[in-house]
Amino acid sequence: MSPSSYYKADSAKDIQEIIETEANITPIRGRPDCHTLIQLLNQLCKGAKEVSCDYSAYGLMWLCLPQPIYFALTRENVVTPMQPPQTPPYDPQGSAAENALITIQWQKNKELWDQMQNANKALINAAQGALNEESRDALTNLFVGTADRNFFLFFDGIYTKWGKATPVDIKKNNDNMYKPWDPTVQDISALLRQIRSAYLLAAFINHEKSEKDMVTAGENLILETHQFSREYAEWRKIPDAERTWRKFEEFWTDAFNLWLETSRTASSMGFGGNVEEIAEEEKAFIDSINQFSAANVHNSQTFEALSQANAQMANNMASQIQQLTKQMESLAMAVNQKPPAQQ
Repeated sequence: MSPSSYYKADSAKDIQEIIETEANITPIRGRPDCHTLIQLLNQLCKGAKEVSCDYSAYGLMWLCLPQPIYFALTRENVVTPMQPPQTPPYDPQGSAAENALITIQWQKNKELWDQMQNANKALINAAQGALNEESRDALTNLFVGTADRNFFLFFDGIYTKWGKATPVDIKKNNDNMYKPWDPTVQDISALLRQIRSAYLLAAFINHEKSEKDMVTAGENLILETHQFSREYAEWRKIPDAERTWRKFEEFWTDAFNLWLETSRTASSMGFGGNVEEIAEEEKAFIDSINQFSAANVHNSQTFEALSQANAQMANNMASQIQQLTKQMESLAMAVNQKPPAQQ
């Protein structure tokens, strides 16, 4: 999920309006379940990300998720702001200039704290708005003390109430994560959202997948399209430790957009046939990558044996060359010492 945060808002009303507009929330018509609740969480994350926040490059999205999940998706740690005192904590012995700086810092902290409180309220209202009337009524006595309630505790509560997953749900989620992606009819965002949603649900149903699982799933689904062999080769040049989910989203969003632009340009200029030929070449290229990978895994012992044989052959050849050199030197000496012919 790439950073954005386009809109500045502080009041709960304004934040909620932005979230609902940007999230394009899907109403949950019937009883919520693990799939519809995770879909809702994904949409709220998308909307919250668009509200700028001085604490994060991903807007207010950090309020929607537990820190470990948020870090896996963004590689960003966010420290929750502390509630400031009711009045600026002036130093009785401080100068006027020092106390003026304290006032400025206190005001800044208060603004951040107020925005966080208002954002929590906005997210809760938006989530409740996605539920039908019967579900909202069922929440009436579920929570007590709403004044300081944060969104994630609220979401965790409704997920605990309705989101229990069955083995069928777990299988469905795994299938969804690896569902084939067609770049000719689907945007790259569809692939990223598909994997991200499966990762979130897996985390909530205690069937966790790692960040590496997300990246691997994305790699495999991209390879299966036979459209991005050259881009994949460039991706694999990135060191393993740097191939994070955030890097995956950034790299493949750029690669897909360039591929899409190139494909459209080639088609508009009448190079459709050439594009198809290129696709066939890329398919053959990626097949060769896969075949080499498989051979490398299954034949490592063979390669090792060949390496040892080559080393032994090199040693034998060196010994033979050395012996041949000595023989040539002996022959040369014999020729030079041959007595002259008698007259």
